[in-house]
Amino acid sequence: MKNMITSTIQVQMADPEKTLGVLENFKKAQDIPCEHIDISAMNDKELYELRIQYPLYVFDESVTQFMAILFGEMPFMRAFDKFIFKNIEVPEEVYGWFQGPRFGANGIKNRFDLNEFPLIMGIIKPSLDVTRDIASQRCKLKGVFETGLHAVKDDEIQGNLPNMPLEARLALAAERKGYVPTVNIDNIGYLGRILSDERLSMVIINATILGFPIVNQLCRITKVPLLSHLSLQGTYNGTFHPALYAFLHRLFGCDAFITAIGDSGYYAASKEMETDMVTSLTCDLPIRKTLPMLAGGAKPSNVGKIMEVYEKQNIPYGIVFGSYIYGSDETPQSRAADVVNAIEAAKLSMH
Repeated sequence: MKNMITSTIQVQMADPEKTLGVLENFKKAQDIPCEHIDISAMNDKELYELRIQYPLYVFDESVTQFMAILFGEMPFMRAFDKFIFKNIEVPEEVYGWFQGPRFGANGIKNRFDLNEFPLIMGIIKPSLDVTRDIASQRCKLKGVFETGLHAVKDDEIQGNLPNMPLEARLALAAERKGYVPTVNIDNIGYLGRILSDERLSMVIINATILGFPIVNQLCRITKVPLLSHLSLQGTYNGTFHPALYAFLHRLFGCDAFITAIGDSGYYAASKEMETDMVTSLTCDLPIRKTLPMLAGGAKPSNVGKIMEVYEKQNIPYGIVFGSYIYGSDETPQSRAADVVNAIEAAKLSMH
């Protein structure tokens, strides 16, 4: 609805009659600045859907207040046994407040000189191996890009440690196109200076740990695409539908987002959840598309199944190969070649 933000929430109630009374009083008391609350029963008599409409004039156009109004208090209400934020619908004006990704999927495609998707990425693991130094990190990158791999990222837990200092990894990233360093630091000024270095292909951040308000400020000044990991999804997973969680990363400025592969046995996500997240990141909106980077169990034997739906729909996407490339006795170069060959074969079979 124009000039309204609508939040859709699914709730489970132990005592529906009592809880419905609580909600009616909640509406009358105006404990939240909403204009209207619709309550409808779902198939299960204990499940209800709430649609709460908020007028735009109660928002100050900041990320902090936006999140506080829409998601701040509701999950803590004692009336609910289970609580899931399913979706938000926002008018076009809201996209102007937050602006979305600075580069987006197409910007990343150009930056990595891709002719077509997917963006193929490996992960150097384990990140916290104290026997490794920058020389061995450089060695791990040697040869894999020549096979057709587009990118290799640090694991999301990589820190600024003595054996692998951040400055050394940044220097390597400036030297070696396609290497994507993880930047886990507390100094926002320092982070801003890092993001001014256009030699970097992309950096990985943990957006929900860093905080959406900070991410939204960084995306306005960065000269480097931001790849966010689904860190803290364990927290959000209790109260957020994965597609809404993905949408917030897009709304507030993440250019790419590590997205769970459904039915892989790694992340707790179904195929339906996977496609919902990808749709949320790539559907047509007044902001740029965020590139979904499908991770968690990809290997040559299942890559065709992963690719099929997105190839048919011509959706921008990437695939991340974790342990397959760097967790084997075989050379990373030979494993990367296996991956690239499998993707090329899958594409040929589909087109």
